[in-house]
Amino acid sequence: MRDFFFILLVTAVGWWLSGYDSHLTGEDYRADFTRRAVRTAITCLLAMFAVLAGGMAVFFFAGIALVWMSCGAELGARIFHRLVDPEDDRKFDPKDIDRQLDRLGLLIKQGRIHEALDLCKKLKDSSEGSHLALEATLHRLYQETLDSAEKSPLLADVRQSIERGEFQQAEARLQQIMALPPTNLPATLLLLRLYTLNMSRPDKALALLQPVEKQPYLHPAFAELARRSVNDWVMQRLQPAPVAAQSDPAAVQPPELSVNELLKTSQFSTAVERLEKSIAEDPRIFEHWLKLAEVYAVHCADMHRAGKIIQKMERTAAFSPEQIEHAKAKLREWQKGRR
Repeated sequence: MRDFFFILLVTAVGWWLSGYDSHLTGEDYRADFTRRAVRTAITCLLAMFAVLAGGMAVFFFAGIALVWMSCGAELGARIFHRLVDPEDDRKFDPKDIDRQLDRLGLLIKQGRIHEALDLCKKLKDSSEGSHLALEATLHRLYQETLDSAEKSPLLADVRQSIERGEFQQAEARLQQIMALPPTNLPATLLLLRLYTLNMSRPDKALALLQPVEKQPYLHPAFAELARRSVNDWVMQRLQPAPVAAQSDPAAVQPPELSVNELLKTSQFSTAVERLEKSIAEDPRIFEHWLKLAEVYAVHCADMHRAGKIIQKMERTAAFSPEQIEHAKAKLREWQKGRR
């Protein structure tokens, strides 16, 4: 009786393990059932021979191991994959991202900039929503904050001190304002510019972007944009003073390169930044969106990002169905060109 239960247990385990056969398709039930049944029947016979063979049972157990080696390897691979990259079993809500973006727009409209930046950072870190739309929103918020530093009544005395060349006094006043909660973002950006342009201390400006006692002076969502501004201000200081145009017409600065000229000289990142800035300023221009998708698809070999841009265009009410169909046709054309 004990041998019978042993054979039954081995057979049951074999049937369960047969479900991990990598050759099972899941489309043809009869073929899959037959494959599992044959493998399980062979296991049952080998188990019976092992019980009857006595000292020779080890050879039959080795045969069982060979029969189930591939299934065991598949089971082990799946367990390892779940440990390394566990599945997200949260319920998918396709409308959640729309609600989040609506909430983001409401926070901006109400002037709750800190909360809007927190939500932007959360969506970017979780890879939810349109990366381009979030980048455009962050850029617009940053530019508005930077512009408000020139208009805020609270910073009027600071601007006057800077105009008079009283930089230490302006620095002390800005630090005093920043010490008061909540963090004054325009004051922080104005101090960044004061350090970089007026005091020739970009190192102190960059130090403001580092967290102090786990509390950053500037919101983390603005950190990268602020770092770019510091670099731009440094380059602005390094540029030689322009010669008067009336005395020397040749001293006129050369015109800014167009997007097509940037692409010809392989300045792809600059072209992308230029197009993203144009879209952020006016998202209704179809040609800018299409050109941005073309840069990613043709020049950066990133068809996935190009497809995401066209999906975003489709969700934007600014474009007609004919324009969307034209954009999709161009995407198919780019995909064929990459093959």
